[in-house]
Amino acid sequence: MALGAGALALVAGAAVARADGDAPPRKPWLGVSINHTLSTFGGVHVVDTFDDTPASLCGLRAGDEILAIDGVEVSDGDQLQARVQARAIGDRVVVRYARVERGGRGLKLRRCTTTLAERIDDPTELLHRRLVDRRLPAVRAIRLADDAVIDDAALRGEVAVLAVFSTRCDDCAAAIATLAAAVAEAGDATDAGARVIAIAGEEEAAVRAYVQRTGLGGEIAIDPDGVVARYLTDRAQISILVVDHRGVVRFAASGLGPESTHVDSAAFCVERAARARDKSR
Repeated sequence: MALGAGALALVAGAAVARADGDAPPRKPWLGVSINHTLSTFGGVHVVDTFDDTPASLCGLRAGDEILAIDGVEVSDGDQLQARVQARAIGDRVVVRYARVERGGRGLKLRRCTTTLAERIDDPTELLHRRLVDRRLPAVRAIRLADDAVIDDAALRGEVAVLAVFSTRCDDCAAAIATLAAAVAEAGDATDAGARVIAIAGEEEAAVRAYVQRTGLGGEIAIDPDGVVARYLTDRAQISILVVDHRGVVRFAASGLGPESTHVDSAAFCVERAARARDKSR
């Protein structure tokens, strides 16, 4: 499953059938997202690890590079996936990886042993595990209207709703409008709303063409560094991130949800975050 710009993907294994033949197949995984194109030491670059998964319990973290599984070297995402596919849920595997020490002071080769778990396929749960109750990684988006930089400093003290989208999804314009309307209504309840920013991780020309084609309005930005775009778990839907005035993610979901339940939840989080912001002033 692709994860936005930079050919990000989740690493999962092959199906392992349940005893109940009618149930969906179970898949083992490590619990990492990777960049297929970035490699410094000939391995597989880890972009993120998910909480409470074999990868995080093993000690892997963003920036590490997986070099081998059970002594078999891996140099790309396909090879890593194949090694996981060859095992089953509950199997113990040895992961060898490289880590650059803080400040670039050196490289350490490390090894850990972990037990493969069942893959989580729900993109909203994956976003929640990656982001909620954590500080949003440093953002540097460029606003389409005036080239203003939207970064940590620009968002500080505000409640922000980031709607991450792909220009391949024409329906996302309507979804963003629905989200913006719900956030505005939540803002009316607190007399202080939130900033809704639609962010795409694509070239400016593609985003401008999308705006003209779909009529997308509001605050629109591009994500040249791909920091925010990597949280787009499904190109056919928007990803919704609610960030409080301290820069901590309070809600994350993929798509509007059944009967717009994710929109309602995001609006509720916006209202709570706005009230907390106002109390801190």
